[in-house]
Amino acid sequence: MTEQSGAELALIANVGGNLAYVASDDDFQALQDAVPANTADAYDRQWRRFTTWCSERGLDPTAATGQMLLSYVRHLIAVPYAPASIEQALGVILSKHPMKPDTGDARRVLSAYRRDRAESGQRQKQSAPLEVTRLTALLGQCDATTAKGLRDRVILLLGFSAMARRSELAKLDVSDVRFVDEGLEILIRASKTDQAGKGTEVAIPYGSRSAVCPVRAVRAWVVYLADQGITEGPLLRGVNRHGQVGATKMTGQGINHVIKTLAEKAGVDHADEITAHSLRAGGATAAAKKGATASQIAAQGRWSVKSPTVHSYIRSANKWEDNAMTGVL
Repeated sequence: MTEQSGAELALIANVGGNLAYVASDDDFQALQDAVPANTADAYDRQWRRFTTWCSERGLDPTAATGQMLLSYVRHLIAVPYAPASIEQALGVILSKHPMKPDTGDARRVLSAYRRDRAESGQRQKQSAPLEVTRLTALLGQCDATTAKGLRDRVILLLGFSAMARRSELAKLDVSDVRFVDEGLEILIRASKTDQAGKGTEVAIPYGSRSAVCPVRAVRAWVVYLADQGITEGPLLRGVNRHGQVGATKMTGQGINHVIKTLAEKAGVDHADEITAHSLRAGGATAAAKKGATASQIAAQGRWSVKSPTVHSYIRSANKWEDNAMTGVL
């Protein structure tokens, strides 16, 4: 087998969880295209992290032993990284080794770490849901007389009402937006639960107030882009400090930065916990509070109908309305 980069081998290993032989460049490209970009980026980061660790110790990352993996897992636990991240790291390292090193000791230590975290009540840090009150506070930081303000309003209101992932927002084109009598329809060309890329149309109704209406916000931005001669290509674009709209699309990281910056400026509670995912979680939680069913929320947010995430949002929304102790004392 010819030498591949860490990303290539990680991608190859992703097929059925086993190392797969790729016969040609075309085969590899097809395999690469089948893996979401954010997953490939995560594989690359894991490999770079391991090679740096090895370099600091004079070790060969392509000749890992069981003892090396045990030491590396202990290192990751001490940082500390989440168990799922450590599991992914082991998978990426194994993908670089046709002759797999023994992972028994490393996985036993990882299992004990996972058990200890569960027993101590540690949970993976989650983004705080951005519900309507705090969403409105962030919108208050967007100057609708500027290009950046108009764009940032779209990020907030479309992310919330479409329960969108930041990667979905980043991939939207102007042509994916269609205004109808009832509001707005956007085409999500591919999502985490639509890896085949069949696409999903998401309906966005008008808001009750213009200040928080996603349809009006998107229309204002599209009109602004058209005035700048932009009628196709990325919907969400970079805006420089002079207020000039760029030609390239925003990245998911850029969208996340916008939201975190607005949260800090607004001074909302738990601002440090607000991320791009807060829009998705906030939209789902707010919908649950208004009585939306699990299937309705799953459809709007493109979750699997079996996803436990949807029910967690409903439980969060109902924990006060359906509280057993209400009126007892």
